[in-house]
Amino acid sequence: MFAVDEDAKQFLLVVGAKEFPLSLDNGHLLLVQGIYKGRVHITDHFKKQSKERRFTTIEMERAIKGGRIIAPPEYCEEFKNWVFRVEGLCDTRQFEARVALDWSEDLDDPLVVYITGIYKGDTRWQGKSKKK
Repeated sequence: MFAVDEDAKQFLLVVGAKEFPLSLDNGHLLLVQGIYKGRVHITDHFKKQSKERRFTTIEMERAIKGGRIIAPPEYCEEFKNWVFRVEGLCDTRQFEARVALDWSEDLDDPLVVYITGIYKGDTRWQGKSKKK
């Protein structure tokens, strides 16, 4: 079980977490653990995007659990959390998820925030295709 150490807690509280204080592997581990523990918040933006782009929370979870972080996390000043881009396979297609870790409630057990997702190369969500 991974836990944020005391130095990391201090860093998060005092500095406001401008530089991600953990390794990417540990960040990914916290995302997966949060899902297994049910510490997940689904944003209204996620709900809207999932309808438009035709994906579900199940696809989001598959991408996070079996995928990998594809870019360094970015700190979101507005929501005071770290946003990750995670890519993984869902039904043989690449799915990219944007998900955040939020330490505002619990430093040992951050909340996983579902932001949005999209199938790579999938244009179905852009509306009806034009007829020739």
